[in-house]
Amino acid sequence: KSGQLLVPDLVRPSVPTWSSDGRWIAIGATVGGFARTEGLWLVDARTGRLQLLARGHFEHPVWSPDDNTIAALSAQDYYSRPDGVVMVEVD
Repeated sequence: KSGQLLVPDLVRPSVPTWSSDGRWIAIGATVGGFARTEGLWLVDARTGRLQLLARGHFEHPVWSPDDNTIAALSAQDYYSRPDGVVMVEVD
């Protein structure tokens, strides 16, 4: 087994995507134990620290070429079909 577990305990995660500079990973997932939060998350690739960008259900996040925006499919919940594309600015 190679590598290390960066973020444990993700529930129903989307496919992760890397920022162009390799520092951040964007992922849609539910995170947390008892008090779970579903949303679009940034993961610091060096530390594994999570930062919530937006609450809700997101799939297939994609970074803009300048890494300032993430586009993702949104849905009402995990069991619903995606109903739109959202743009989320990264601060």
